Amino acid sequence: MNVRALQCVSCGGAIANRPGERMPRCLFCGRSELVEMRIPETVEEPAGWIPFAVDEAAAVQGFRSWAKGRFWAPNAIRRARVDLSRLFVPAWIWDGRLETHWTGLVSASTRSGKRPTSGQDTAELSGVLVPSSPALSASELADLSPFSDAQERPWGDDLPAPQEVGTLTRSIARQRGVAQMEALHGARIRAAQGLLSVHTSSLVLRADGRPVLLPIWIGAYVHGEDSYRVVLNGQTGAVTGTAPISWMKVAVAVGLGCFALLLVIAVLANG
Repeated sequence: MNVRALQCVSCGGAIANRPGERMPRCLFCGRSELVEMRIPETVEEPAGWIPFAVDEAAAVQGFRSWAKGRFWAPNAIRRARVDLSRLFVPAWIWDGRLETHWTGLVSASTRSGKRPTSGQDTAELSGVLVPSSPALSASELADLSPFSDAQERPWGDDLPAPQEVGTLTRSIARQRGVAQMEALHGARIRAAQGLLSVHTSSLVLRADGRPVLLPIWIGAYVHGEDSYRVVLNGQTGAVTGTAPISWMKVAVAVGLGCFALLLVIAVLANG
């Protein structure tokens, strides 16, 4: 089945649009240049959607707390007005089982301080997320993770918020999901074995994935003449976003650092 959507010319975000609904601006970047698009039949419909647990008041408070933690940002962003909208974004959730063969180096009492070692390990991995969104980046999704699918609801027409249309086919989503699982397993092996470096080769014993819709709050706030994006996990309230830099703070920090260095030099010279 082909899916109608409105796609942003600027950022590529595509929001499903029901007949008669009006969408004056892109929820991802705030631009108003939207064009109609069609999604190929090879892109699967979501298997289900995860409900919101964070309301608008909590989302705004989450933004305030996040803004207070931006040390290098201007203090004014703590009071900035933020317009947040609920949105479901598409992703694939992958579970799998890998058999990984590895070689690496560990610390040793040798001339080089290292010695080679090798082995193999089998692991079950679950909940690996692969974004199917053209507008929400993998790094943003990683910052917002995890999402729990314990309360997942089956796909239907009763979504309480707009949805972005996914663009990944199953085959591409599988490639990316397996790559993430291989990287996660490699990192586990490196940590467990205390390896200084590691090279891995994985055999995929099982890889099961399904497309779902994840709940987020997304919006923008303005500082000066520029706008900045902020995204919150609609389940946990975790926040990621961009913020301006206060060059006045940077200049003060550099000045204090130079003063401290000169003071140390003077003390050493007089000592």
